[in-house]
Amino acid sequence: MKGINILYFLVTQPSNLGDLIINKSYVDSLSKKGKVYIDDYNVPNKFKKYLYSGTTNVFPLRNKYRALSFKTLRGVLYFFNRNEFQYITKSPGPFNFSNDVKTIAKYTVLFFYFLMFRIKKSKVLLIGSEFETNGIVGEFYFKFYFKVVNFLFSRSKVNRQKLKNIGIKNVKYSPDLCLNLKVKEQTIKCKDVVGFSFRKELDNKVLSDRVEVLVNYYINLGYDVLFFFQVESDKEFNQELFNKNKDKKGVLFRESLFWYDDIEKYSNFNYVISNRLHVLLLGLVHYAQPKALISQDNKFGIKIKNVLNSLQLDCIINFKQLNNFRFDDNDLSKKKIDRLLESNSMKIVDIINETII
Repeated sequence: MKGINILYFLVTQPSNLGDLIINKSYVDSLSKKGKVYIDDYNVPNKFKKYLYSGTTNVFPLRNKYRALSFKTLRGVLYFFNRNEFQYITKSPGPFNFSNDVKTIAKYTVLFFYFLMFRIKKSKVLLIGSEFETNGIVGEFYFKFYFKVVNFLFSRSKVNRQKLKNIGIKNVKYSPDLCLNLKVKEQTIKCKDVVGFSFRKELDNKVLSDRVEVLVNYYINLGYDVLFFFQVESDKEFNQELFNKNKDKKGVLFRESLFWYDDIEKYSNFNYVISNRLHVLLLGLVHYAQPKALISQDNKFGIKIKNVLNSLQLDCIINFKQLNNFRFDDNDLSKKKIDRLLESNSMKIVDIINETII
C-alpha cells in the first residue's frame, strides 16, 4: 500500500441507490490497495455521507488539495503541472456512446484527463461498466478512447466480446461490483413478501398489465406485495402501479426512497421483481429470489439480460409465457447463492489485487 495514490472521478447518478452501492463497493476495494482521493465536487451530501462511511484511506480530493476539483479550470491547471497519483479511475456504471452532445462532451473531457495522466506515467483503470458503441461512429470513438486505458473490464461477457470484435483487445470480464457488497448474516424470513420495483418503459401500459398479472399470482399464493423505489425518478411510476393494485389485500406502497440505511430491508423479501439491475442484484445479495420482468427489445432489458447471463442466473420472466409462469421456477438454494456470491466477490478482489500493484 505504501506510496500508492488513486484518483477517483465520481461520475454518478446521486439519487440512485444502485449507483451508491457500486461506487462504495469499488472505493472500499481500492482503499485496501492505497489511498483513494475522490473528486466529489457538486455531489450531494446524502450520497457522500455513505460513500465515505466506515472507510479508511478514502479522502475527498478537495480536502487535501486546497479545495481543488477537475470540474474547475483552477483544478485542471494545478494537476497539469504535477502528478501524485499512480492510478486513475472513475465510477462504475454505463459508459455509452450517444448522439447527445452533453454526454459526448463529458466522456471527451474524461479522455483528456486520462491522457494527461498517462503521459505522466499513471495507469488508467475502468471497471464495472458496459461500453455500448451504438454504431460505427461510436466504434471509432471507443477504439481511439480506450488506447489510453491500461485496464478495461466489462460487467457483461457479451459486451466484452463485442468490444473484442471491433479490435479493442485489452477488455476483460468482471462481475458487477454490487456482488462485492458485504451484508450481515441472513436470518430466516419472518413473512412472505414480494418486492416490486420498476422504471418506466416505452410501453408502460403493457408493463403495467404484466405487473398486475404477477401481483394477482403472488397474492393468490398468500404473499404480501410491496411496491418500492430506489431511484428517485421511479417514484411516480411505482405509485401508478400501486394505485392500479391497491384494492387487493396485502398490497402496500413505500412512500420514501429506499436508501443505504434501508438495504437490509431486502432481507424481508422472498422475491424481488424488477426491470432494474441493482434491485435484482441487491435482492440476490440478501437472499431474495430475483425475477427480471424485462423487455428484451430495448437497451435496458438487453443490458440486464447480458449481465444476468454472465452470472449464469436464469431468472428472466418470459413475457410470452406468463400463462405458464410458476413462482418457484429456477429458484436458487441458499447454498447456490452462497457459492455465487463468494466466487464473484473473489473475482472482483482478485482483479483489484492483480491490477493495482
